Amino acid sequence: VYTEGAIASKPSTASAMKDFHQSENPDLEAFSVSIFVLGYAFGPLVHAPLSEMYGRLIIYHVNSVLFIISNVACALSVNLPMLIIFRFVTGLVGSSPLSLGPASVADIFKIEERGKALALWNLPVLLGPAIGPLVGSYLAAATSWRWNLWFLAIAMSANLVATAVFLRESHLPTLLKRKARTQDKAREDHAPGNSSEFSSQPRLKTFTSAITSAIGRPSRLLFLSPFVFLLSVLAASNYGYIYIMFTTMSSTFVERYETFDERNVVLTYLAFGIDNVSGNIVLSVISDRIVRRGAARTGTMKPEYRLPPLLPGNLLVPVGLLLYG
Repeated sequence: VYTEGAIASKPSTASAMKDFHQSENPDLEAFSVSIFVLGYAFGPLVHAPLSEMYGRLIIYHVNSVLFIISNVACALSVNLPMLIIFRFVTGLVGSSPLSLGPASVADIFKIEERGKALALWNLPVLLGPAIGPLVGSYLAAATSWRWNLWFLAIAMSANLVATAVFLRESHLPTLLKRKARTQDKAREDHAPGNSSEFSSQPRLKTFTSAITSAIGRPSRLLFLSPFVFLLSVLAASNYGYIYIMFTTMSSTFVERYETFDERNVVLTYLAFGIDNVSGNIVLSVISDRIVRRGAARTGTMKPEYRLPPLLPGNLLVPVGLLLYG
């Protein structure tokens, strides 16, 4: 739902701009879509430390509720600044599944199994940007651009109910803390007045120090580690390329090819979904195989073993961008 929300409103953005009397400003139109990703950049700085303190599950639930509220606010926007602000908030609170999802997978699966597990987790993440514009275009054509946002709120509400029923906590330290608190309570009931002797491990970090550490540590890694810096630049460049294409594909195909109109042009986004899913499947199989071979050769499993497939994949990115241009 989150990745669908990132781009679902693109086909109907022109209608929104017309309602807000900004139809002659294409840069602002693109910004109203891409501002969503800016929220995603800052969200993990808060979600990650909070999940280490309180567990993954509560962060998922709270941010799902906030995602619903912010999409409702977007749907009720009375002007463009309000829409842009709440689109940013939506990206901020909705980024928790993308930032914590791989951590949840790592909580559950062994190292040698994580490639395929992450690939399975990634499937809806990768299909969202392909399906989102398709759903959004037909919703906007049948109703109005605001119904794209109402649809996201409704879809996330259904998702929230499903996760509340079926999803369980996977963060081991949080589970151990809960077990310790239960044992403390039982001991206190048996020996009131002596509970201090059996108190669970005290919290090592306050909320403020955890947030400060979470923001400072990635910043230090980003600027002091050449390896992290280069990977971050690579990821940022790829995201930039993708959103350049996302925000220009509709107008490019409609203006240059007579066979496309505002409704069927969204079919071009399916190419992203097909390629992403194909690459995801191939990468999961190859990376797990490389990890097992590396472990058999050296006796240890290192995260670096998953990096070799990045090279051929990233060499194709500029080729695809040049062909699009």
